[in-house]
Amino acid sequence: MAVDANVLIFERIREESAKGKSLRGALSAGYDRAFGTIFDSHVTTLISSIVLFYMGTGPIKGFGATLTIGVAASLFTALVVTRLIFDFLIGKGMLKSLPMLHVIRAVNLDFMKLAKPAFILSWTIIAVGVGYGVYRFEKGNLFGPDFVGGDSVTLAFKQEIPADKLRAAIARDADVKEPVIQYQKDFGTGGSFLCALRRRQKQAAGWLACW
Repeated sequence: MAVDANVLIFERIREESAKGKSLRGALSAGYDRAFGTIFDSHVTTLISSIVLFYMGTGPIKGFGATLTIGVAASLFTALVVTRLIFDFLIGKGMLKSLPMLHVIRAVNLDFMKLAKPAFILSWTIIAVGVGYGVYRFEKGNLFGPDFVGGDSVTLAFKQEIPADKLRAAIARDADVKEPVIQYQKDFGTGGSFLCALRRRQKQAAGWLACW
């Protein structure tokens, strides 16, 4: 996202420079034009990260917190820090021009003639995705253990059994769908341990924790 933000800014600066504006004028107009797109993309991701932080547990919650910090830092540096650096360099006379390499020259493509088919296709995909999400929600298996909660069990072992065999045995003998089984390495001791998550599933009588 940080790369995208800077690409947008430089592209807008290049367009303004092509109109014959001065370097300072092109920088000011470029940042103004890129602001809306950059702000929108960062705020959208920020909403997702906040949802992960409040709804997730364990690694998901940590990822949401890290993503929130990263998005905020990316937005601040893209719109404020880089602008301050440009203003400082121009004010000190260290930057007099901003040459840019054209890898692909501007091409004229009529994207709007595909607007209606693209609109129909996009909403079809959205409708199918929402419908499938509602179907899984009604079945009670929309969220994984990181979101619905459950119990985490750590087991020591003498002989390592492949995780897929353990997963198949739990699903078969305990009648549990999508059991989460994985081996994790203890970097402190150099050994390994088995981590199993049991997921809370919505049943007719309420919430039931099961393997």
